[in-house]
Amino acid sequence: MKPSGFTLLELLITLSVLSVTLLVAVPQLHDSLVQAEVDTKSKLLLSSISQARHEAIKRNAFVVMRATGGWERGWVIFIDSNQNAQQDAGEPLIFSYSDESKLQIQGNSTLSSYIGYTGSGRTRQASGAFLAGSILVCSPNRTRKIIVNAGGRARMDELAENGCTD
Repeated sequence: MKPSGFTLLELLITLSVLSVTLLVAVPQLHDSLVQAEVDTKSKLLLSSISQARHEAIKRNAFVVMRATGGWERGWVIFIDSNQNAQQDAGEPLIFSYSDESKLQIQGNSTLSSYIGYTGSGRTRQASGAFLAGSILVCSPNRTRKIIVNAGGRARMDELAENGCTD
């Protein structure tokens, strides 16, 4: 009768091949997961911007999408009755999103904390001044740039390098 099973040498060779394969695959899997998170978060942000614009047009009201402590921590969309870009008592909440993302999400100076939409769907600051700019969603290997123009339309581009500052 022939014994069945693995010899110690066969087992060591199999484990060596498996460990080399894992050493190559795991970092690439991590990079893929981070890139997918950048894509998902930027699409969610773009969708929320579009929702804020849509609600402003639908309700013919000033609607604000405001970062909650920073864009990476989340945002809220609300009707801003007194146009001060702050959610005060009695101003209805339309949408809320919160997350503790490890990604960097940075708005330029005009979009650092909020985006305001008038009833016509155009972007405006709470003071009524012109509002346009961009928000970057960054990881070390991928950066998405969401650009909001003065007409209120938003679009997304991919940048070749990390555009976020530390």
